[in-house]
This record gives sequence, structure tokens and C-alpha cells, in this order.
Amino acid sequence: MGTLFYGKTIAQEIQEFVKSEIDKIKASSRIEPIMAMIKLDKEDSLKMAEVRLHTNVANQLGIQIREFVLDPQTPEETLIELIQRCNEDAAVHGILVLLPLPDHIDQDAVLSAISKEKELEGLNELGGKESNVLAALMRVLQEINFDLFKNKCVFLSDESTLKYNAVIKKVLKKTLSLNIDVTAVTKEAVNVHAATRKADLLAVSLQTPEIIDKEYIKKDAVVIDFNPILMGEKYCEKRGAMIPIIKSSLNVDSLLIQAKYVLPATGGIGPVTLASLMRNFLHNYKRAVFCGKKNF
Repeated sequence: MGTLFYGKTIAQEIQEFVKSEIDKIKASSRIEPIMAMIKLDKEDSLKMAEVRLHTNVANQLGIQIREFVLDPQTPEETLIELIQRCNEDAAVHGILVLLPLPDHIDQDAVLSAISKEKELEGLNELGGKESNVLAALMRVLQEINFDLFKNKCVFLSDESTLKYNAVIKKVLKKTLSLNIDVTAVTKEAVNVHAATRKADLLAVSLQTPEIIDKEYIKKDAVVIDFNPILMGEKYCEKRGAMIPIIKSSLNVDSLLIQAKYVLPATGGIGPVTLASLMRNFLHNYKRAVFCGKKNF
């Protein structure tokens, strides 16, 4: 029987370090750390929950959030103009655009518009920053004694994700430069089971709930779900508001029969990925304060 693994403890360790460093810089510089967070879509409960989560973690670390909410029909040019204003604002140390974006907006163009000094995904690795997705993955795998460089990895997604998700495309490209053995497979592929059963690590980003079961993996594989799936909403009396109903593409009970470790969509690698993003913010903030730059 396998083990369910949650990243909360690792995330707390990273956040404690980030908070300690931010507190020291604020005390010596009197410069407030500020993150611009941009989202398109007022009604998406999953994205609203994501905003709350990012805001709560940032506030715990002493980071102020400037939230920009744009209509889903906002033209790409308008979004990029907003990003450029944030690039030019010396008070802003990090810019986060919540994905996915509406279909009429090019994710690559939007992410490329964020200055390298202010981007938070770690896609250009300036000044000590790392890809927050890869950093989280490596930290989690270190905890379970899994060597990413000596095992075969398979990334399983929908065809549209591989085609349009700019962050995933950039992360997969980065794995190639690091000589990590990763094969990208879509669930629509005719040989999907044959491919996933070769994986020591199966990373999943799908939109179909509970589709991945023990038939997809070999004995003692590690399975990680990167994508929570919004299934609807329900009213939460405690919060007095509607909250998202979230499922995973993993059939956890089935997978635990065959897998060594399973990291579900909620609470698995997600908290570590967010903590790693905040560590990238710290690098931006530190660089801005100690390089003494007025604008980026």
C-alpha cells in the first residue's frame, strides 16, 4: 500500500525562511514588498479561491498585494499595457498573472511582457530565482529520496494543455536542458497506457476527474497531480460564500494499491509550488532593494 504525501510541512519551512528574510530587509530599508496580482474573470470560484490563497500566504510573509481584476473580454493589448505599467512601477517587486487566460489571449506574449526582474514563475532564473514548479518538484522528491536525474518521468496531460499552457511548455523545455528524462504524453494518445507504465514518476495535469488509476502505472511509481479540477460550487456557512468543489484526476484509492507515493491535486505539491513562487518574490525584492534601482 502506497503513501499519500502532502507538502504542507515543506511549504512551511520555505515560508518561514522567506518571512525571516523579508522582515530583515523591511527593517533595514523601510521599503514595503509589493506584489501585483492580475486576474481575468470575476466569477470563477476556483480562481477566486486561488487569489485568496495567494493573498493569505503573501500577507503572512509581510507582502502587500495589489490586485487587478479585469473583465474576461479584456483585449490582450490592454492586459500587456497593465503589465508594462507594473514593470515601470518601482514600488512593485513581483507580477503574477493568474493562468489560464481566455482563449483570445496569447499566454506566451503575456508572460514575456513581464520584466525578468519582476516575473515570479522563475522562467528566466535571474538573480537566484528558479522555476517554482521544478524547484517544488525537486524539493518534494528529495523528501521521499527519489532521484529525478536517475529515473524516467512521464508528463501526462490533455492535448490542449501541451499546446497552449505557456508555463508547462517552458518547464518541459527546461527539463531537457537539465538532462532530465521526461516524455510528454497526451491522454488522447493510442499508446498512453504503455507510455505511463514505463514511468518511475508520473506527473499529471488533466481536466477529467479520477481517470488515472492503477492501470496507468507500474509498481512503486510516484504519481503527482498538478491540476485541481473545478467541478462546481457549494455554499460554505463558515465563510458565508460560495466555494469551489475541487476534484483530482487521480483515483487515489486505486493508485495507492500500486504506487509508492501519491501527491493529490489538493495539498500535494501545490503548497510547495506556491512557497517556491514566494521565494522567487524574495529574490526580486532583495535585488531591487540592494541594487538601488528606481525602475526595472
